[in-house]
Amino acid sequence: MGEGGRKRKPFHAFRASYVWLCREQGVDPQWVQFQLGHRDPGFTLNVYDRWSDAAMQAEAIRAATCPI
Repeated sequence: MGEGGRKRKPFHAFRASYVWLCREQGVDPQWVQFQLGHRDPGFTLNVYDRWSDAAMQAEAIRAATCPI
């Protein structure tokens, strides 16, 4: 328990927040993988990567308007 009786977040919650913020801003997954010290970017994305609804909508719009 932290100050004021609040439950503390585990250390890895900070790593998850870092990955989430990087991915929301379009940072390359390999860069994020390197920063976390993982050998495989797939591991990084499978464990830590979560998209918000707003980010998924923005990516869908970007993909739909991107010329092939």
